[in-house]
Amino acid sequence: MKVHISIPDKLLQKADGLARRTKRSRSALFTDAVREHLNRREPGKLTQAMGSAVAKIKSNARRILKKSEWR
Repeated sequence: MKVHISIPDKLLQKADGLARRTKRSRSALFTDAVREHLNRREPGKLTQAMGSAVAKIKSNARRILKKSEWR
């Protein structure tokens, strides 16, 4: 979807510089920036994802330890 927005010139210059340095398009840069901003505004989702990842790691570690000599 195309969207027209107004951005101060200096900010756009900095964004374009970052896009070039990271070899991404301006569109990709702004998409990532909005996604990151939304994730910060919805910390519950990030916390939930991290909790799920930690639970998987713990489960795998327990399974591996049960199979090993380190009981």
